[in-house]
Amino acid sequence: SWSQTLEAAEKGGCDFIAAAVNTPERRRFLEFTSPYLRLPLVAVTRADHPFVDGAKALENSRVGVARGHATAEVLRARNPGLDVTDVPGEAEGLSRVADGRLDAFVGVLPVMAYRIDKERLTGLKIAGRLDEHLDLCVAVPRGRTETLSIFQKGVSSLTAAELDAIFKRWVAVKFEHGFDYDLVWRVAAGAALVILVIVWWNRKLSRLNRTIRQAHAELAAFLDNSGQGFLSFGPDGAVEPRPSRECRDIFGQDPAGKAIHLLLFPGDPAAAANFQKNIGRILAEPDEFRRSLYLSLMPGAIRLGERELEVEYRVLDPGRLMLILTDVTDERRLESEVERERRRLASVVAVARDPRDFFQVLDGFAAFLDRVGTVAEESGEAPEAALRRLYRRAHTFKGLFLLFECRHVAAALHDMESRLAALDREARASPAALRAACAGEAARTGLDEDLRLVRQTLGQDFFKRRGQVCIGEGLARDLQEMADGLLASLPSPDPRVRGLLERARTLRHVDIKSLLGVALGTASGLAERLGKRVVAPPVAGPSVPVDPDRFGPLARRMVHLVRNAVAHGIETPEARLAAGKPEAGTISMTVSTRDGSVAIAVSDDGAGIDSGAVRRRAAELGLAGEKELAAMDDGQVVRLVLAQGLSTSGEASEASGRGVGLAAVLEEARRLGGDLSIETRPGQGTTFTVRAPL
Repeated sequence: SWSQTLEAAEKGGCDFIAAAVNTPERRRFLEFTSPYLRLPLVAVTRADHPFVDGAKALENSRVGVARGHATAEVLRARNPGLDVTDVPGEAEGLSRVADGRLDAFVGVLPVMAYRIDKERLTGLKIAGRLDEHLDLCVAVPRGRTETLSIFQKGVSSLTAAELDAIFKRWVAVKFEHGFDYDLVWRVAAGAALVILVIVWWNRKLSRLNRTIRQAHAELAAFLDNSGQGFLSFGPDGAVEPRPSRECRDIFGQDPAGKAIHLLLFPGDPAAAANFQKNIGRILAEPDEFRRSLYLSLMPGAIRLGERELEVEYRVLDPGRLMLILTDVTDERRLESEVERERRRLASVVAVARDPRDFFQVLDGFAAFLDRVGTVAEESGEAPEAALRRLYRRAHTFKGLFLLFECRHVAAALHDMESRLAALDREARASPAALRAACAGEAARTGLDEDLRLVRQTLGQDFFKRRGQVCIGEGLARDLQEMADGLLASLPSPDPRVRGLLERARTLRHVDIKSLLGVALGTASGLAERLGKRVVAPPVAGPSVPVDPDRFGPLARRMVHLVRNAVAHGIETPEARLAAGKPEAGTISMTVSTRDGSVAIAVSDDGAGIDSGAVRRRAAELGLAGEKELAAMDDGQVVRLVLAQGLSTSGEASEASGRGVGLAAVLEEARRLGGDLSIETRPGQGTTFTVRAPL
């Protein structure tokens, strides 16, 4: 049928279609020549129906069209008001017209005339011709450029006389009112297109053979460069000549003439024999369904040495089978790495979510390993009872570690279970045998590997927090207020009580270095955007616990000092090299304490502050008069950079230029009861120091 023809063409099972209409849907999988024939659409009605003069005469009628044919698409596009019904085919449509379920059926003239005549539908007639028509082309599957070119040349070479001479032998059509013999002859010519193609094909046979040979060469080149191995063989399993080039790379030799089962399973005679037997069964099976079932049971993946191969099977024709081999070694390796990363992340998430349970499991497992070798002697129980208890403990720890995705130690515990189970089956439980079966070195090694992965992500500090208890922010504040009240109300509490209350007051305190690290961490990114290179080591100095509510705003504003050092202090790599400095500048932050105060110094090894530029800018902004500026020393002038609005940058940018950042730091330092000082050395760098009482 026509629907089956289109389906076969879409799947690549049809070399060409002699007469097809070019539609958007079909262009997905077909390519078309230019039209060679225009067929009018006609309406078939019962014999007593009046003459149909165009599609408008059918507007109040029930009109049928063949499902899947271009007729339906053309008719609906041109006449949206028609009541059009899809039917399975022309025969069904004409049958419905005959029994009154349809008023008319629309199709192309030659087909309708043929159906009425062949099926002797004497009660039907062609009642009229519509304005719509179908342009017929030759269609080939997409990508077959050479074949399309051949047909296009054939269509282009046809003359009207040649078409008329052939087509007039085929169709003679008669319908009421307006019979057009010239149109009938031209339409009838379409039925003879296949004969015309055959005649033309015979004339061009030698040229076509050359084209086919060229196509074969191009196909071979395509297969050789596709990155896949293509080979075929018959019932004897011998690989046929001319396999693709990739096959030689996969097998390390030319496989032509060699047995396929020995190539795929060189070191496994049993697997090779089984593969050969199944291939013979597939090629000997006449039933397509059973053959497909057998193929689905064939191995889809084969390991050949260090290679991982995906295997696809195609039955070419009775007695021949093609294999498509794809080397997926790299993909499998990548999948394995992705799976390992997924498991690592799953382990980290599980551990971070329940650290308390995780550390309890670690402690319990360490105690288990320390005593596992002497459990029978210490408990005084029979070896059989000790074996079963050890088996349960090992199984329990395996399950617990799997909850945390610790698969290395879980695998070692699984092996321990297997050894204990073997002792139980063989009734060989003894203290010595239990010690040998429960040797914990493999388990310790596996645990070390799992913990190494956790440390890589969570850091060593995570394990230092072992045994810590977390409390909420609200509870910490309540304890702080309670401790303040008790310290104020108790005139001379016991030293231990005072110490406990002092610790309660500082529950919320954090190391000021952890607050400052965020600001220092912005240096590298900003330097990269400005085309500079910067090294910013971690904040140095002792741990200084501070109230995050009090010092948090200052720590956040310290970012202005870091950005100022990058934008104004650190030179470009070229300028630093010219000045005899390392290509990368250094920005450091140091914390120190003295007399109940904390000092935070931000230093750079850049160019220093240009006091002359500050004088000029201060004069432009009117921050001081000329005489006042002249009386200032360089230290006093440099301190003017703390005034809001003063910036030595020529224009504002993302990094600097507003003259606000340093003033904001000074404001926050003074809010805390402190101050901001500046020390600069031309060509050597600048240090900003914030001091504030604790």
